[in-house]
Amino acid sequence: MVKLIQAGDPRYADFLREKGALIGKVLYVLIDLFNPQSVFIGGDIVDIFEQLRPYAKEAIQNHCFMIRDRILPIQCDNQSSVSMILGLNHAMCEKWEPLNGALY
Repeated sequence: MVKLIQAGDPRYADFLREKGALIGKVLYVLIDLFNPQSVFIGGDIVDIFEQLRPYAKEAIQNHCFMIRDRILPIQCDNQSSVSMILGLNHAMCEKWEPLNGALY
């Protein structure tokens, strides 16, 4: 399916429109809640995100209060599993106080 989508197979046009709009809805809620400087997309969807991007971007621009007047970068993270582990490791190390033997 991914190869057909990347090749521009027209049978997936409705699928891309629907899934892109759904991703956009999730993102605009998260953007309005957290007001990030950028958004990273990871996992299996990275392979077809460029085909989903226009629909996600449209949903974000139509509904998101936080970015109506600015462009929010949406970047694909091909190594999202590694990024999550590094982020968790960093957060844990910042909260760890070895002298107290506790996480805060």
